[in-house]
Amino acid sequence: MALVAVLVVFYFSNRTYAFLEKFFIVIMFANIILVLAVTLIAAKPQHYWQVLLGYLGITFLREGYPSALPGTDALALFNQPGGSLMWVSFWVIAAGFGMGKYAGQVTGPLRPPERITAEEIHWDVNDAGERRKMHQWVKVGGYSLILWWAIIGGIIMTYLYSVAGLAYLHEDFLKTGKVPSGVMVPIQMATIAQGVMGPMAGWLMLLFIMVTLYDAQFPFYDTFIGRTTCDAIAVTTDWEERRPYRFYYFVVVTGAVLAGFYLITPAQPFILWIGVAISALIYRSIGAWQIMLINNRRLPEEFRVSRLNTWLLWITVVTGFGGVGYWFFTVFPKELCKAWKIMC
Repeated sequence: MALVAVLVVFYFSNRTYAFLEKFFIVIMFANIILVLAVTLIAAKPQHYWQVLLGYLGITFLREGYPSALPGTDALALFNQPGGSLMWVSFWVIAAGFGMGKYAGQVTGPLRPPERITAEEIHWDVNDAGERRKMHQWVKVGGYSLILWWAIIGGIIMTYLYSVAGLAYLHEDFLKTGKVPSGVMVPIQMATIAQGVMGPMAGWLMLLFIMVTLYDAQFPFYDTFIGRTTCDAIAVTTDWEERRPYRFYYFVVVTGAVLAGFYLITPAQPFILWIGVAISALIYRSIGAWQIMLINNRRLPEEFRVSRLNTWLLWITVVTGFGGVGYWFFTVFPKELCKAWKIMC
C-alpha cells in the first residue's frame, strides 16, 4: 500500500510537495488528538508520574541500566528519526518560501513540466536586505526544529505513547511474560486505541502509524533517489536537451518503487537490518561533521555554526561513532557466535 501510495502521489499530484504538505498536516494533527484522547482515557495519575521519573533519568539512577534491553535494541532506538517536522519542510518548499522559491517542483506527467534548478544558487552576502531575510529564515528553521521536532514530537508525543503503553499493556506483559517484538512493536498504540475506544479507533491509529513510519520514504524516493540521480544527469550530461528533467525523474522513481515490490517479499536477514542501522548512524555522524565544515567554509561569519550548535553537532558525531564502536566490540562478537553456533 505504501509503495503504491508513492506512485499515486507522485504521478497524479499537481505538485508533489504541495500535496504532501497538506497530507501530513492532517495526519500529524489527527494523530496528536487521537493519542491524547486514548492516553487520557487509559491512564491514571501514577502512570504519568512513573513515566516522568523515567524521562528525568531518576529511574535509571535508582535501578541502573535495564537488563532486559539488549545493546542492539538500544542502538536501534537511538537511531529513530521521527517525522514531526516533515510537514514544515514540505510547506516551506511548496509555498516557495526561502530558498524553496528557487528549488523547482517536479510536476506529475499529466501536468506541464516545470523547469528544475540544477545549479548552485548564490545570494548576495553584501546586500543588507538579503542578509536580514537569511537571518529570519535561520530563526524560523531553528524554532521549527525546537517546537515540532524536539518539544512536540520528541518529548510530548513519546511521553504520551509511553504513558498509554504503561497503563494499558504493562500489566499484561507482567502476567504473560510476552514482550512484543518485530512488527508488533510499532502497532502497540493501535492495540491500545482499539482496546480503549473500539475497532474504528484501532484501524485509524494503525493508518496513522503506517504513514508516520513511512513519512521519510516520500522524500527518500524524491530526494535521495529521484532528485540526486536526475541532478547528476542534468549537470553531467546533455540528456535534458532531449527530454525534460521530469522524464528521467519518473523513470528513476518508478524503477526504485518497482524494485521495492520485490524487495519486500523476501525476509530481511538480521545482518542486513543491523547493517542498515549501523550505516545510518555512521552517515549521520559524518553528515553532522560535514554540516560544520560546509557552513563554516561557505557562509559569512555571522551565519556560521554557533557555539551551541557546534557542541550539539560534535555530540552527534561522538555518540554516533561511539554507539557503533560499542556495538562492534561488545555486541557484534556475541551475535557472530550465535550466527555461527560456536562457543565464545
